[in-house]
Amino acid sequence: KNLINEYSPEIICLQKVKDIKDSPEFEIDGHKRECVSAPYAGIATYIKDCIPCTFSKPKKPELFGHLLKIEVTYPAFTLYNIYTPYSSPKIEGAIEQRKKFDESLKRIVDTTPDRQIICGDMNIVASDNDCWDGKFKRDQANFHDWERLNFNELLKTGHLIDTYRTLNPFAKEFSYFFRNDSIVRANNQGHRIDYFLASRSFEPQIVRAEIIKDCTASTNNPILLEIKY
Repeated sequence: KNLINEYSPEIICLQKVKDIKDSPEFEIDGHKRECVSAPYAGIATYIKDCIPCTFSKPKKPELFGHLLKIEVTYPAFTLYNIYTPYSSPKIEGAIEQRKKFDESLKRIVDTTPDRQIICGDMNIVASDNDCWDGKFKRDQANFHDWERLNFNELLKTGHLIDTYRTLNPFAKEFSYFFRNDSIVRANNQGHRIDYFLASRSFEPQIVRAEIIKDCTASTNNPILLEIKY
């Protein structure tokens, strides 16, 4: 709520949400809300009451709890709030679920008209600049070559840009810090795994795409996208 008071966002996308009963204590004045939870997942989207829109939830099991769709009437665009499954080899079926999710998301993006935005924890370190030590080629979750290939295919299929990297091509800033360790944060030893992807047609309207670095309540820092209409 402090972030809302400071930034006054039209839309708020949350991931790893466990509120399965739409609890009233998580309502935000002036916003309508849609949320869905699932094991190892959960997402919620808030949008200002004055913005006309429709929500929809996917029925495919690999997407449930991991994706919410909003179609905004004016200004017209489609927003996907996503929490990409973490491909942990320690969880049975996690890698297979991630691969199915990637394929389903690519198909959705391919059939969505222009003017779309994807927001969320995408569990991928896309390049060497997105990893504090530059060692982004590893045989582990968030670093697999096939995950990076799928991410790049998603960008290509949807004619999407990574808004933060477009505006900050050489920055070494990160959105995730292991176990929210204060020493790890102080040394800037993080990864960037949270993204705003947007159709290329949005690029002239992007005012800023940032990582909010002074909010450290979680392992993941909030990210911000501002677009001018």
